[in-house]
Amino acid sequence: MAKYRLLGDVYAGGAHLLAGTIQTMPNDWIPPACVDPIDQDAIQSFWNVGPQISPPAIQRFIWLHQPAQIYWQPVGRPIDRTYQLTGAGAALGIKQLVNRGELV
Repeated sequence: MAKYRLLGDVYAGGAHLLAGTIQTMPNDWIPPACVDPIDQDAIQSFWNVGPQISPPAIQRFIWLHQPAQIYWQPVGRPIDRTYQLTGAGAALGIKQLVNRGELV
């Protein structure tokens, strides 16, 4: 089981999960960009999905806001669109941002 801190509201398994909460999800769950992976299983799942454009975090209680500890950071030349996770995810290596579709 993978543990995530939600940076935005998430709908998973028919449930509405609120931003700011810590949730345990199955290892095969595909994490969206608005999560902060906490344990090694979550970090691996987050890395497997690859770089995503992250929406702004919901700041309901500004004094409690804590930015993501593990997130995608650009590395190399911008034209290469390569990213690497920060923190504990850095050892997993570099991934390329892939176009997952076009707005029509």
